Amino acid sequence: MTGRKKSAVWNYFSQSGQSGICNICKANISFKGGSTANLQRHLKTRHPGVRREEEAPPEAPSEAPLAGSSQQPSTSGDSRGRGQAMGQSRMTQFMSRPITPQRQKTLDEQLAKMVVWDLQPFSFVEDRGFKAFTNALNPSYTLPGRKT
Repeated sequence: MTGRKKSAVWNYFSQSGQSGICNICKANISFKGGSTANLQRHLKTRHPGVRREEEAPPEAPSEAPLAGSSQQPSTSGDSRGRGQAMGQSRMTQFMSRPITPQRQKTLDEQLAKMVVWDLQPFSFVEDRGFKAFTNALNPSYTLPGRKT
């Protein structure tokens, strides 16, 4: 990609040819053709706790590490600020843990009760607004379809 980088996704990636190197996990993600969709998808799926595009970038160095340098995160205090060593986990990364099958079943049963008690159509679970609402409550929860 040549020229100015317009997407805010570049706050989380360093450019390396036709790929971007994630500043958080060092994954190499392709953006052939100039599209940053793969980079955005990586942030959304691998780092759900990362602040979104309209917010400020994380406190990570903007330069990729030198070839041959250690990839291990530093645990000593450095100039990046307290608790911001590269590669260090943040509390928000642990907030979206996978749902156990038992918890999934309990939530599915409560959803079925809500549909019945409130006389909602089964297609209610496929509405865009309801999906967005449940995702905001718990991104790990997989909504059942109206036919399941």
